[in-house]
This record gives sequence, C-alpha cells and structure tokens, in this order.
Amino acid sequence: MRHSRHCSKEEATLSSCHANNALPSAALPALAAAIAGDGDLACWALLDAALVDAGRVQAVCARHGMQVTAAYAGSELDAYGDVGVLLLSLAGSEVHRTAQVLQLLELAMPAPALSWLYSNADVGQLQRLCAYLGMARVAERGQPIHCRFADTRVLPVLLAELSATQVARVSGCVAQWGWVDRNGQYVQWRGAPGGAVADTHEHLHLSVAQFRALRAAAEPDAIFMMLCEQTPSLVPEARVRGDFHARITQILQTASRFNVQDLKSRLQFVVLSLSCGEDFHTLPELHSTWEGVRAGEFLLVDKMPLWGNAVWERLEYRRPEEERGVLP
Repeated sequence: MRHSRHCSKEEATLSSCHANNALPSAALPALAAAIAGDGDLACWALLDAALVDAGRVQAVCARHGMQVTAAYAGSELDAYGDVGVLLLSLAGSEVHRTAQVLQLLELAMPAPALSWLYSNADVGQLQRLCAYLGMARVAERGQPIHCRFADTRVLPVLLAELSATQVARVSGCVAQWGWVDRNGQYVQWRGAPGGAVADTHEHLHLSVAQFRALRAAAEPDAIFMMLCEQTPSLVPEARVRGDFHARITQILQTASRFNVQDLKSRLQFVVLSLSCGEDFHTLPELHSTWEGVRAGEFLLVDKMPLWGNAVWERLEYRRPEEERGVLP
C-alpha cells in the first residue's frame, strides 16, 4: 500500500522485536521448573548469542556458575566466538539448575535464542554436533552456508526436515532437545528410533526440498520484520506477536493461491489484509487484478498504482472507522 509516513522514535524500536508471544515475568518460574526437571540426563543450554546482549550473557553465567563454551571452537565457524553459538553447562542439582534456567529465560526471552540439550555426551561431542549443524551444503550449490540452527525460529523446521540418517546423527548425541515455542509453550524433540545409520558427513547436506522448506518457513518472520520497520502501527503488542506470526502465515498462504510470488507483492498483500480485512481480495473491483496476477501478466505491486479511486475508496471503507482517512 502507499506508505509515506515516517516512524516515530518509539515505533522504530520495533525493528528489534520478535514474532514470539512475550510472557509475563510471573510465568517464567513455572517454565524454568519444567525445563530444569525434564529428563534424567545432563542438561545444557544452547544459546545463539547473536540474538542477545553477549556481555550480559557472560556476566549472568559467571554469577550463577554456568561454564560457557564456544560451540563452534575449532571448526570453520570458530571466528564467531562469543557472539556465535554457546554451550552453557547447567548444574546437576535440580534446584540450582532451575535457578540458572530462570536467569537465562529472563535474559533472553522473547528472543528466539535459547534451547535445551539433554545428553550424556561430553562437550567435545556436542561441539562436533554444533559444527555439523552450523554449516550446510545445499544440493547444486558450491559453497556451504551458515545454518542458524540454534535460532528457535529455524530449529523446529530443521529438525522436522532432517532425513533418517541426519536424525540418527543428532539423536546419537542428544537424547532430547527442548525450546519455548512462539506461544510460550515448552516443547521437546526426540529422535524417532529407526535403526538408520548416522550421517557421517562433516557438515549437514540439505536437499533442494529441505532448503526450500527452511526458506518458506522463514518468510513470515521476514515479513514480520518488514512490518516492524515500515508499518509498525500494524504490529500488535508483544504478548500476542506469536499469534500474529500465525496470522501472517495464513495470509501468505492466501497470497500463494492468487499466485502472488514476489516478496514486495507478498508484503503488500499482507498489509492490505491487515488494514482492510483478510477477505479484501473478494472485492469485485479487484477481479481483473487477480486474473492478471494468476496469469503472470503483471505483479501485484506493479498493478496497485494503477488502481482507480473507486478501488481505494472501497478499501478505505473496509478499514476500522477510527482509521479511515489515513489509508497508508
């Protein structure tokens, strides 16, 4: 849509927000207890330090007795150092471990930076697993790419897309992997038993289908960040942003049904849906637009400036009454 206004200073701070429901501080102790008491194996926190204040991480860990190990040390990703992926050893005592987990939750949430490994593997084995997951070779591409597996926006999709041999590689080192999902619920992954031989590649090898699945899953977050930066008035308060992510995902599925494929047009489809109702596309005046987009004759983003006043007036009328007259 035709956005011309500038963000206020307060709105600009949304550019660092995340599409996860922000939990009230009162909910964190119960969540910490669930994480710390889950399983009989040793528990490690895995932290994507690029998503949090790295200095605060070091201070909190030192204060609460957590040893910090760079997960990529000695690998091709070693240069990330303290702002890469970190392994944090947690206490054997459940009471002490719960206190440590609570401190980490307070430090990181709602950023998608934390997950929890339950494993009897030593730190060297965990580092080798992180190096394996952190570099990915995509079929038909030359150079490997950095895979942000420790980012919990990526992790659930990645684990779901792994092949049987890749699952065997992970579950041979980690019995259980947990994280807090977008709705603030603690969820766990366990490798399905199947007797597959573990993958022996140095790095993760992704098929084209696996890579496309990861890219598709990342799109709603990309759109969310664009909304934060360009149209922050459409972004709801922090406590419901995980729900908002689900809404964006549904809108993008509708856009795909209309063959709206390019990123700029998909962003505008989301903005129109949020501003004018998710059924805005049913307007009779837009019938010819969808016919042309479906046929590949033009892009939505190129057609929108050609819409006449009648179309914009109908869209304006669909907006909440208090917002009419300020159509972006």
